[in-house]
Amino acid sequence: MLIKIILFILIFTQLNASNMFLKKTYYIDGNDINISSIVKNTTIDKTLFEIPLNKSSKRIKASFFIKILQENGYNNFHKQSNYITFKKKSNIDLCKIKDAINKYYQSNYKLIKIKNIEIHPRSFIDKLPKEYSVHLRKRNYLSCKGVVSIKTPQNKQTFFDYLIKANIVVYKTKYRLKKNTQISAFNMKKKIILLDKLRAKPIQHITKNTLQAKYQLPQDKILTIQNTQKLNIIKRGATVSVVLHDNGIDISFVAKALQNARMGDTLKVENSKNKKLKVKAIGINKAEMP
Repeated sequence: MLIKIILFILIFTQLNASNMFLKKTYYIDGNDINISSIVKNTTIDKTLFEIPLNKSSKRIKASFFIKILQENGYNNFHKQSNYITFKKKSNIDLCKIKDAINKYYQSNYKLIKIKNIEIHPRSFIDKLPKEYSVHLRKRNYLSCKGVVSIKTPQNKQTFFDYLIKANIVVYKTKYRLKKNTQISAFNMKKKIILLDKLRAKPIQHITKNTLQAKYQLPQDKILTIQNTQKLNIIKRGATVSVVLHDNGIDISFVAKALQNARMGDTLKVENSKNKKLKVKAIGINKAEMP
């Protein structure tokens, strides 16, 4: 029985591996579109199409291209878009741009392992300007792909598409969390994921007594700056230790919190004489008179 299960898994894996989807865009050396442009380890190569000499790209209908591949013995390709574009690769030195992208992602993630960065100009160029600065959009770091531009001192811009393959560290909820639940190592799990596309910057380090859920969070949810907020270190109804600094003398008393407060917030409390006072939250159930 065990052998049958193993054989089934192997066959299923091979069938899935044999089904390949054509990319929307391929970058090639020169003008010839060969079988090897698609199938890297082909034993018999053949030129299928050519990019015209006065052009830098060629667009081909995906269904027609699949038919050509089938005629040459490759029956395992499927389309994911109606057209495929083949672009002539620009043989230029992209080290400066790649370094800028690398530093940009390193600056936004404390723990990131960049495996590869792929960059392509949006149109064919045979050389880069002597002087230029590199610019990335503000929220590019949330995605594995984006647009980067270079600008010359004369304000001439050139745009590039890039794809970065990198692993980042995130925290995910172990189970469903209610609104205002304190974030801690007990209800979070540390995970390494492949950067794809995020809606907000992930929390990369959990400090004790600092964060709470902004709203109800489902199980296995990535913790971000969008779904968390500063922890309520004083909760309504709690007994608060208040200190008053007066001419070098510290006077302490206890009071009842009349509202929730986060670190640094101003809140109202009520002392033993039922007098309402404004205080500043400085710690868990601790406050000071301004």
